Amino acid sequence: MAAFAPFESAPRIAVALSGGPDSLALTHLADRWARQSGGTILALTVDHGVRTDSAEEACRVGDWMTEAGISHQVLRPRESAPSANIQDWARDVRYRLLSDACREHGILHLLTAHHRGDQAETLLVRLGRGSGLDGLAAMAPIVELADCRLLRPLLPVTKSALTGWLKSHGLEWVDDPSNRSPGFARARVRARADDLSDLGLTTERMAETAERLASDRAVLEQIVGRWLARHVRVDPAGFVDADHGAFLSLAPALARRALFAMLATVGGSVYPPRRERLARLLKAILDGPGAATLGGCQVIWDSDRLLVVREPAAADHAVSLMAEDAGLWDGRFRYRTGAGAARALTGTILRRLGPGGWRQIAENVDGARALTIPKAARATLPAIFRSETVIAVPALGYGPGRHGADILEGIEMVFRPVRALAPPSFAIADWPESPM
Repeated sequence: MAAFAPFESAPRIAVALSGGPDSLALTHLADRWARQSGGTILALTVDHGVRTDSAEEACRVGDWMTEAGISHQVLRPRESAPSANIQDWARDVRYRLLSDACREHGILHLLTAHHRGDQAETLLVRLGRGSGLDGLAAMAPIVELADCRLLRPLLPVTKSALTGWLKSHGLEWVDDPSNRSPGFARARVRARADDLSDLGLTTERMAETAERLASDRAVLEQIVGRWLARHVRVDPAGFVDADHGAFLSLAPALARRALFAMLATVGGSVYPPRRERLARLLKAILDGPGAATLGGCQVIWDSDRLLVVREPAAADHAVSLMAEDAGLWDGRFRYRTGAGAARALTGTILRRLGPGGWRQIAENVDGARALTIPKAARATLPAIFRSETVIAVPALGYGPGRHGADILEGIEMVFRPVRALAPPSFAIADWPESPM
């Protein structure tokens, strides 16, 4: 944990706890570290509801935490699992719920139990998918998210060391059968571990390779981050606007990174689209003016501007609003409603404005602000409807009439996407007990 310093004088730590041996060892080790540091931990278990016995397992893990005197919370998604791409869905839901819980509890540090073997498996799986430098650099020890730092303190540690530690302390764990299912790429890699070692592809060698590639990735990220700061404007209405000429001057490797950063910010995604699709879009941008869709975004470019807006068909998230509620809409906008807004919010839905909604409000929107919203971005603005009538559009400050004004007073909404255009930098500091 010393590598992740500084921490507060009494650090509060969240730990992602599945109940498996890796996360259980991490939870107990983190609890010891936090107590020695004068702090506390909160163990967070995500129950996706995919397996029939997941609720029972979450309950068992909760009992173990009670016995250990560790605070524990079970997180469950509101939506049901899809019929396809369940692994991708589960991963996205897991990190969203964990990050939301950290924000709600005011916790700045989220620990996950990825270890040396996971790092090596990630390298092999991504190599099989034809990943470039970003993918082969595998998992970073620190990922700075919008609301917390994701820390992976066990990356230098082997799985055998973790299970050995648990056994030596007489601790049980949950065995997830999906970890051995041949339907998953990681399980197939594990099944061939001995054959790979015979070829020199040991866990240690692959993890070391990933670490070296990560150092190269970090340098490129710094270069692209500086370029984004100089040449890209992030609009609080949920889109980005770049200098097309400056984009054309980038080397291809940097241009791909910059393009992905813009797509991820507007599209609400943490993971990049497939490399070949990103390459096709980049080639189209270099060939001349045009438009395309990728990653839930519309990309429009001419000789001066490169505009990335949300794709209307992808912004189909609808939420029934109520007082004292909070959430993330469309992967882009954080909203929070106050206690006094209950009457104004009755029967309201938060969804995209759409062309029809824009026509309703066009004559009453502040003209100067409306001119800054590209036509392509208007339909995807978050809007509050009652039936089919637009009551308020917070991003435009639009809320005429008594109910609309009450809603604008009672709701806070900011463009705060899942992935920021450039990573935030955390500074951990304690407030003095007696501020002067």
